[in-house]
Amino acid sequence: MKRIICSLTAVILMAGAWLIYNSHAQKYRLQVVLAKELRKAMGAMMGDLGSARAVTVRGVPADGQWYHEIAFQDGKDGPVQYRIGPGDNHLNRVGRGGAHVIAGHMRALDVRRQSDNASIVEVRIQAYNGLSLTSNFKIRLQE
Repeated sequence: MKRIICSLTAVILMAGAWLIYNSHAQKYRLQVVLAKELRKAMGAMMGDLGSARAVTVRGVPADGQWYHEIAFQDGKDGPVQYRIGPGDNHLNRVGRGGAHVIAGHMRALDVRRQSDNASIVEVRIQAYNGLSLTSNFKIRLQE
């Protein structure tokens, strides 16, 4: 009887350890997916904003307030807009060629410019898929 109880205890402990390991592994996999999506979003936005001029920005006045989309004239592609698509969780880039999904699992896009330096754009992007990751960056627009 003691042997059966010891065996059952060992099985229960092993099952518990496996559940904990599996939970952590799944959380790690989600973090990797979200980090990859945030990198795609940041790379696309930084590339486009890096070639934009401060005077072409629309929808984000230099008032320090956060806005949920940004539009500007890209130096090579004309008008560009970034926004979280209506009714979905994708970061969309809308330009002359139409709308393109840049990254998935996006919950929020926040963009602002300060009144004392309108050529600096601050961007905060939040990705979510059961857990949340946020990325921030600042970029200087061309004068």
